[in-house]
Parts: sequence; C-alpha cells; structure tokens
Amino acid sequence: MKTEQETIAAVNCQGLANSSVPRSQEDAGLTTPNRHDIATLLHSVEDLPGNRGWVEHSFYVGDAAYRIATALRQSGHQVDPEKSLVLGYLHDIGKIEPFVGRMGIHLLNGYRFLRSRHYPEDYRSVCLTHSFFDGDPYSNLCSTLDPKLDSFIIDYVSGHTYSPEEDLISLCDLLCTHHFVTIDHRIEDAVARHGRCAATNAHITKIHQKKQKYDNLLGHDLYDLFPEIQK
Repeated sequence: MKTEQETIAAVNCQGLANSSVPRSQEDAGLTTPNRHDIATLLHSVEDLPGNRGWVEHSFYVGDAAYRIATALRQSGHQVDPEKSLVLGYLHDIGKIEPFVGRMGIHLLNGYRFLRSRHYPEDYRSVCLTHSFFDGDPYSNLCSTLDPKLDSFIIDYVSGHTYSPEEDLISLCDLLCTHHFVTIDHRIEDAVARHGRCAATNAHITKIHQKKQKYDNLLGHDLYDLFPEIQK
C-alpha cells in the first residue's frame, strides 16, 4: 500500500507529465534568480527543524561550483560561475518541504517549488537532474527511482541535455557535506546514511570518471582549488 507521501508524489508526477503549457511559454518574461535572493531564501528557513544540514550543504555546493567554474572560465571554457553558484544553492531546495521516503519526492518538490516561483526552466531543472549523471536516471549512488511513482523524473532526465553549469553541480554535490570533502569521503558518508542500491558500484565508477573529466579540463587536480580539503 502506498504511503500518503507516495500517493501525493504520484499525482504530482502525473500532473506535470500532462501539463499542456510549453516550457518556452512558461519561461517568457521570467526573472533570473540571483545569489542574493536565493541566499536570503535559504537563510529564512535554515533554523526550521531539519533544515540546517541541507541548507549548509547547499551553500557549500554553490561555493564549490563557483570556484571551479571561475577556474574553468579563466582557462577558456564556456561556463558561467554566477549561474553555477545559484544552481548549487538551489539544487536541494525541494527539502524546504518536509518529506519522507523516496529520493524522488524531494527532487520533484524542488522542481515544483521553483516552478511556482516562476523561475526559468534552466534553473529549476537542476532540482531533478543533480543526483544523476549524463541523462541516466538510473545512475544514482544510494537510491533507485520507482518507474511508476517517478515517471516524470525518469522521462525528464532521460531526455535532458545538461548545461555546463548543471553538469558541474552533479559533481559538486559530491564534494560537499556541510563543508568541502573528497568524493571518497562523501561517498562513504552517503552510503553510511542511506545505504546502497543496485547502481551504487557503477555510480561510484562514474563519480571518479566525472572528477577525472574536470581534472583534465582544469589541467590539474580539482582538489588543488580546495586547500580546505584534507586528502
């Protein structure tokens, strides 16, 4: 039997999937979120029960993304540091609404929350995509999406082309807890708290490949940008 949260999530997925409003029309005339507005939003909820951990994590992810994107931009790569920071701040915003159970609930909550605030698609999409790599909705460290309850997320991620900033967030999410850490530390922490799933081992390999990709783009070890990290 489905829990109340699972039933709500399934209805939400169906409603989003059946929406007849094209994203291009939704995005017409929207205002791009900025770091000040999102920081203010996060600070306004961080003292509520259960929020401080993910809020601190979000700030670190945004700061890590800004640091890496700045270095990439200086090396001639087309990536926007400011947008990277804002996406990092936003990626876990779905946790602003209490939830239990499946990972898919907070992903969908975040997308719907940013949609209700009329943020552009290229900002709200990070809520759905940050836990996966390269458009594979079944590539995740600790959880597996439910094909029925999470159909909207699966379809969205499968057909999605990641922007450079969005791709960066999927890595930076794994460089931060409530401070900067190595990806190995982050993997150990996540698995200890959430357990393993069928995709865990394969996803760990992809995580290391993703870091190597950015090492190559930067021309040096990514960790060189984070002297705070004790390797």
